[in-house]
Amino acid sequence: DSDIAVLTLTAPPTTTTTAAPNTTTTVPGATTTTVPGATTTTVPGATTTTVAGATTTTVPGATTTTTVPGATTTTVPGATTTTVPGATTTTVPGATTTTTAVGATTSTSVVPVYDLALVKLSPSGGPFVEGDLVPFTVLVKNQGDVTASEFTLRDVAPGGMSLAVTDPVQAWIEVSAGVFELTDTTPLLAGETRSYEIVLSLDDATLGAYVNGAEIAADDGDDTDSEPGDIDTDPVVDRENPGDIDTDLPAGEDEDDSDISIISVTPPTPATTTSTVPEGTTTSTVPEGTTTSTVPEGTTTTTGPGVESGSIGDTVFDDADGDGVQDPGESGVPGVIVVLEQIVDGQRVEIAETVTDSNGEYVFDELAPGEYCLKFYVPAGMGVS
Repeated sequence: DSDIAVLTLTAPPTTTTTAAPNTTTTVPGATTTTVPGATTTTVPGATTTTVAGATTTTVPGATTTTTVPGATTTTVPGATTTTVPGATTTTVPGATTTTTAVGATTSTSVVPVYDLALVKLSPSGGPFVEGDLVPFTVLVKNQGDVTASEFTLRDVAPGGMSLAVTDPVQAWIEVSAGVFELTDTTPLLAGETRSYEIVLSLDDATLGAYVNGAEIAADDGDDTDSEPGDIDTDPVVDRENPGDIDTDLPAGEDEDDSDISIISVTPPTPATTTSTVPEGTTTSTVPEGTTTSTVPEGTTTTTGPGVESGSIGDTVFDDADGDGVQDPGESGVPGVIVVLEQIVDGQRVEIAETVTDSNGEYVFDELAPGEYCLKFYVPAGMGVS
């Protein structure tokens, strides 16, 4: 009432190939190749190579090398981590972090940054008249973490203005007509802001636009986000507040190492000449005859040509039929922001801003002769006819 069954098992085949001085042994799922001083074992998804004193294991996306007892280096795309007893060092582009177990110390090294920024502030007290001395303030800040040991500032005065004669004499030097420079050799520490003043004289108040520019013309570093001395090609944005010095715009837009300042000027009043003529008789001969007139004694007033100011204004309205003409029943749109821009040296510079009144009307008064543009911020849900 019992029996047994005997099962005989056969081990998986093993193949050994020997070709001096190499030996290769293959078992299911693994291959081992031995050469003098080195052994390589390959299993699906991982390869391990051992040479004297070092073992390297490679899996998809990572390589780990063990070189000495207790030391391991692992490399993955963009980062390398090395571990030795009590310390781990991880390196990624631009930064290295080292951690030691005792006392938990971490040190990070970054690439030093050289970065100078500038703003030019408009003077208070305008509008100015011919003969006034106009003070401008230039602020320079070291936004980087490297000391700036030497740099040169450049100020470009508009037509009709010149460097004022002051006591004491200003440190600015005229290097060409209307261009003034100042070199500072006092180190500007990281995070430090320094102020400079330049006083210009308003010699001619009849020229319309008065835009004064300033820039960092040269420095002793490699500025990360601006190129010194390129104010002529740098897009123009008027930074009006000291806090604007920390504003960094995207690459290709206004650089932070130059700025402009716009002042308002009152044109001179028309010249008036008064003269007294005695009583007498004036005889004038013209073709075809002679004219005789008697002039009573009195006063003659002659008004010479002057510079007149102008204005720009109109109405923003709801153009219901889209024909571009304000028809009866098409009411004005209040609260629309209107910006006035003046064309200066071929560039549009914002000089004023207003908002349409309850009737949709707006106006900019007392404008000097010149070329202007208007910019409108169209309300949501509306378009332009």
